[in-house]
Amino acid sequence: MDIEEGATAVKARIAASLAVLVVVVSGTALAGDSKEEVEKVTERIEMLEDLLKLDGDFRVRVQAAFSLSKIKDPRVVKILIKGLKDKHPTVRAACASALGKIGAEEAVPALEKALKDPIDSVQDAARSALTLIMKDPKKLAALNAVPDVITDVPFHKVKAVFVVGPLKNKSGSTRKDLEDVFKRLMVERLMDTKIDNAMIVTVKEVPPVVESRLKSGKAKGFYFTGTLVKLNKEWEEKKRFVVNATISIACMRYPEQVLAMTMSASASSSVLKVSYKKSMVPKLEEDAIEGALASLSTTLKKNYPKLASLGGKSTPKKKKKKKKKKK
Repeated sequence: MDIEEGATAVKARIAASLAVLVVVVSGTALAGDSKEEVEKVTERIEMLEDLLKLDGDFRVRVQAAFSLSKIKDPRVVKILIKGLKDKHPTVRAACASALGKIGAEEAVPALEKALKDPIDSVQDAARSALTLIMKDPKKLAALNAVPDVITDVPFHKVKAVFVVGPLKNKSGSTRKDLEDVFKRLMVERLMDTKIDNAMIVTVKEVPPVVESRLKSGKAKGFYFTGTLVKLNKEWEEKKRFVVNATISIACMRYPEQVLAMTMSASASSSVLKVSYKKSMVPKLEEDAIEGALASLSTTLKKNYPKLASLGGKSTPKKKKKKKKKKK
């Protein structure tokens, strides 16, 4: 181990030690606490703030963010909000997760900005944090909202149209935003297919220009409906918390509404008992659903040429010529 690696290891151990200290002295530095308690909490906050802002090793900054989330003090929230602008995406994601664990409502505007971060892992962490903070069903629905139309080509050049229909939750879970989450993840997986000149539509009506292309056979259309069949949570040998998801998807030709393909898949996500926290469950559920949907992207892309060949332009019936009566 060279000097630089040794220094990094030492700093990581220091950060880990601070995390332990924070758990022990994680009071709230407010009126009513003794002067000594307030000073201890302040000292820990300042130490961790310096690590988060100044340390050159992103792993130390990540540990500092998680350690700050254990301190019940309003000053921590402002420090973590600033951390959302860190140059390293793992640190930004850690700060977003920490704010979610704290349940800091004042961090909502900053977390909403983080939803536009160029890195997916940061977006996911911000969305998970907002899911924990927001309680209003309308706000949760807006959090998982997807655009009506998604495409990067002009409408008159669209060659493939994927219409997302109803996606139902029949798993027995009472989580209110689950169908919205299911739809968002479904759209993301359809985007993953990266089929050329494609459009995704999440509302009932397809743009008229594209509808005309479908009717003329210049574009191929597919309509998807699906069901979240199972979403089970269990402890596996008391060592690991596991979430299992099973989905069923039907793909029909559009606008004919003729069944083209059905898909069923299962996936799981888990966390070790030593790391488990109840606040992790929503993210584990989403990871399991996303894992099950991952096969959709692969299957659709693999079978698209065959599916597209089935949805050609309908041949109009030839009009029978009337025989002229001989005079």
